[in-house]
Amino acid sequence: MNCCEIDWSRIEWGTAADWVSGTGSLLAVIVALGGYWLIERHRKRDETQRHQDAAYQIGYKLASLSSEAHNLVIELNPHGKSDDDLAAESDMDICGGFSAQAGSSESLIRDLNDAEQNLLMRLKEEDFLMTFSEAVALGLSLRAGLAEYKAKREALMAMLPPPVDVSGEMAGHDLTQQQILSLQPQMIQAASLVRSLRALATINVKRLRKLGVDFRPMMLRHFPKLHIHEIQIVKDTAH
Repeated sequence: MNCCEIDWSRIEWGTAADWVSGTGSLLAVIVALGGYWLIERHRKRDETQRHQDAAYQIGYKLASLSSEAHNLVIELNPHGKSDDDLAAESDMDICGGFSAQAGSSESLIRDLNDAEQNLLMRLKEEDFLMTFSEAVALGLSLRAGLAEYKAKREALMAMLPPPVDVSGEMAGHDLTQQQILSLQPQMIQAASLVRSLRALATINVKRLRKLGVDFRPMMLRHFPKLHIHEIQIVKDTAH
C-alpha cells in the first residue's frame, strides 16, 4: 500500500465520532460562554444604570428637602430678625406679627423609596439613610406645626374685639388689660409653638447641610465612574 494512501478499513469510526461529538461540545461551551459574557455585560450595565438612577434620585430628593428646609426657616422668621431680636419678642409680638401665610401648604418632599434605601444599605451607609429619613420626618412635622400655629392664631384673632384700624393685627386692637390677661393662655401656647418650630427648623437646616456636603464624596467613594451631581448647599440661615 502506498504510504500516502489511507486504509479506511482500519479507522476506528467510534473514535472519530467521539471526536466530532467532542468538537461539537466544545463549540457549544464556547457559544455558552459567549452568551454568558453578553448576559453578564448587560446585567452589569443594567445594575450600573439602576445605581445611577437611585443615586440621582437620592441627590434630587436631598436637594429638594434642603431647599424646603431653608425656605421654612425664612417663613418662620420673615423679617430676618437676629437671634437677640427673636429672643426679645413677647408672646403678643409673635402672635401679632407672624401670620404664617404658608402654614397650610402641603410639602412636596418625599422619603427615599425602597430602591434608594436598599442602595444605601448595600453600601453600608445606614447613618446617611437614618439622618435623611429623620430630616424628612422633621420637615413634615414642622409643616404640620406651622399649620397648627396658623389655626391657633386664627382662633385667637376671632376672640378679639373689632380692630380699631384696617391692619387687623393684635396691635391694632384696643384691648384692656383684662382682655389681654384673658387671652394670655392662648397667646402663650401659640407663641411657644413658634419658638419651638424656629429652633427645630434651624437644627434641620444644619443637619441637611451636612448631608449635602457628604453626599457626592460618599457616592463617588463607592461608584467612582458614576456621574454624581454635587448638591447645591443653601446658605446657612441660622444666626
